[in-house]
Amino acid sequence: MSSARIMTRARESGFIRELLGFAALWIVSWWIFAHDALRSDLLQFLAGRRAIIYPAVVSLEATLLGFIVAILTIALGYAQAPRFEIVRNTRHWPSFFGAYVIAMRWAACGTLASVIALLFDRDTNPHVPITLFLLAAFTLSALFTVRMLWLTQGIVRVVTATRSRRPGE
Repeated sequence: MSSARIMTRARESGFIRELLGFAALWIVSWWIFAHDALRSDLLQFLAGRRAIIYPAVVSLEATLLGFIVAILTIALGYAQAPRFEIVRNTRHWPSFFGAYVIAMRWAACGTLASVIALLFDRDTNPHVPITLFLLAAFTLSALFTVRMLWLTQGIVRVVTATRSRRPGE
């Protein structure tokens, strides 16, 4: 089996795991909000606020997506710099860019989910499944963005270190 096919299968299985996690989060949130009291609390909270919340989430997610794309572009531009050599020689190098791709994918999903919620979830005709879809997408987007920023912080710390580092440090 060629290495390209192995890499493609690894990427696909990672994406499938992400989708399964998203589906599980959506189902669990649906199960939690299936109780009338919680669902009515959610609908009461959103009543009259959808016109403010949904455009803000669209804007936030789209800005986050642009931010991630910009940081990924900068990181790719500096990837061959001599200071990145210590990072390139670690087993974590592929996961560094993988974290960006995953965060970018879920920021795009969060943007799409928030546009869908903006268009179809109205105060006059609320759709709890759409609201929970947005909640699940936003949650995963936030989690993967935090992971990406945490990895970026570690890379910046290594690359900007003033003293030499030993393996494993």
